[in-house]
Amino acid sequence: MQEEARPLLERLGDRVRLIDSRGYRSVHRCGTTVIAVSGIGGHNMSAAASSLLSCFPNVKSVANFGSAGAYPGAGLPGGSIRCVSRVCKWDLHLPLAEFDQHFTALEIATEHCLAAGLDAASCNSGCSFSTAEDRLRPGFPQAQLEDMELYSLAALCQAHELPLWSLKFVSNQVGETAVDEFNAGFHSNLETATDVLEGLLGNWSQALSGHG
Repeated sequence: MQEEARPLLERLGDRVRLIDSRGYRSVHRCGTTVIAVSGIGGHNMSAAASSLLSCFPNVKSVANFGSAGAYPGAGLPGGSIRCVSRVCKWDLHLPLAEFDQHFTALEIATEHCLAAGLDAASCNSGCSFSTAEDRLRPGFPQAQLEDMELYSLAALCQAHELPLWSLKFVSNQVGETAVDEFNAGFHSNLETATDVLEGLLGNWSQALSGHG
């Protein structure tokens, strides 16, 4: 969301330049780093990322940042920050014999985040918020976090053989109180997570520069 990107863009100040803006989507550039705001949903993430790869064919690596809900029992309160090591698609479910209920799990790079002392977590992506009934269904992927976009981006990066890393901050617990918790703590949690993101982006850019 634009709101998730706002603190980072404000901190970059005059170093960042707006390239394109179309409603809830926008593209910015800061040196060799391109920052895109995709909007909500895997379809928007895939569309935005595909467009960027077409405009910037020399992209070497992709980073993802955003909020996520934490599953009950994961022990991750609001404001927790995690790098994602694995992502699954939880809401592909067809009642067909021998049909794999979920897309194949995709592994995500963690070296930049782990080097900064962050813990890793697994994440499920879906087009809606999962319900308690969904989570009790046989085959529901085990994870600590849930978002709406990461699996689509991971699948696209895999197709293009591009390294991907993802930083998520917990905005709420998955469940009936999710919306209230999101509204109550989103901004303070976002500012803290942006502190971490800013440092990681600097290390990430240096690492890429070191590889030419």
